[in-house]
Amino acid sequence: MNRRAQTGGGRVPGTPGAVGPAPAESAAGDQAAAKNRALEQLADNMRLDLTYAELTAKDAPDQLAKLGWGPRRDPGSLEIPGVVRDLSIKSQGEGWLVLD
Repeated sequence: MNRRAQTGGGRVPGTPGAVGPAPAESAAGDQAAAKNRALEQLADNMRLDLTYAELTAKDAPDQLAKLGWGPRRDPGSLEIPGVVRDLSIKSQGEGWLVLD
């Protein structure tokens, strides 16, 4: 069996006459790049739409409530969680435990 038959009839990369990726690989790469560009464009458009909606409804928070959104929160720090005092170990094994 000759080298061409072993490789499925394509040219072996790095040998004289090699022309790059097979047409199917090149087409798949082009399609993936086009898909990624389209997803980036979609994400950018969605960000713009959300920003527009927030700025449009800035003075009328009830409009945001119709979409299930609330007005922006006032800036501030969150409360520190309290101490847990009612936990006990129900059962325990090597590397695991069940709390009650």
